[in-house]
Amino acid sequence: MPRLRFDYWAEQWSQAGKSDEVLVLDDWKLLILHLWVLSKGAQREGVRADVAELDRQSWRSKEAQPPGWYDYFLRECDECAGCGETYRLENLSVCTRCLSCRCHACDSGKVAPIGNRGHEGCDGEYVG
Repeated sequence: MPRLRFDYWAEQWSQAGKSDEVLVLDDWKLLILHLWVLSKGAQREGVRADVAELDRQSWRSKEAQPPGWYDYFLRECDECAGCGETYRLENLSVCTRCLSCRCHACDSGKVAPIGNRGHEGCDGEYVG
């Protein structure tokens, strides 16, 4: 369940005194955190304040070095785990657990408990 992963990250950050060293700065991890916080399912269920704050602070720190990293990152290409076609990352959804990518044509129709698209191979949710 993605919420547990993100809650854990926020708790680790809080326990470290909200240190910049514990921010989520890995491109993929920050991508799934940010997209999950913005997802309809997370918004409907409610996002913990510390998770939202971790997302905001991580985003600000990452955006400062180098500016525009997100736009550049989304232009990278990856393969759809369903059909094997290659797409820009901006055209794929990413699983919050295993980081596999899917194009919209390969959506399994599975729905996660909070309403986001579910990944049939693990208990992750596709976001983006």
